[in-house]
Amino acid sequence: MPRKFIKRWLPNSDTLRKTPGLKSLGHVLDNPNLFHLNRRSVAVAFLVGLFFCYMPTPGQAFLAAFGALILRGNLPIAVALVWISNPFTLPFFVLTAYSAGAFVLGGGTVTIPAEISLGWAKTIWKPFLFGSLIMGLVAGFGGYVAINVIWRISVGRRWAQRPRSRERS
Repeated sequence: MPRKFIKRWLPNSDTLRKTPGLKSLGHVLDNPNLFHLNRRSVAVAFLVGLFFCYMPTPGQAFLAAFGALILRGNLPIAVALVWISNPFTLPFFVLTAYSAGAFVLGGGTVTIPAEISLGWAKTIWKPFLFGSLIMGLVAGFGGYVAINVIWRISVGRRWAQRPRSRERS
């Protein structure tokens, strides 16, 4: 994993403790897993960040930070992953969430009217929210598994190259 590259851009606990809004959380930010780049903390950060990326709630970054604190995942990575859902990618997230929810709940497809009204929103809220939960879980657990697999492959390759590098010396 590109640990040194990522570490260069991530804030450390001392920087966050000096931030005016986070001074009261000083003792909570002492957990080393919140800022270390190890397999478990990064995988948990992907789980939390990608899950909250699909949740249609205000304050997704705060929810991801809270989830990373509770599950002891890498805090900056979890918060950064939430920003995958931005105004440019939001139509994709809404469409996939609604489609997944409509598929599971057995509803038909809903066409998008020229003018969006409250009546139209009432017809899609159940499949959309259920689909957001489904897609959040799929994306979160998919990211968790992918990071674990990629990390293990990366470490295995480095271990396999170690004897060869000693023989060359």
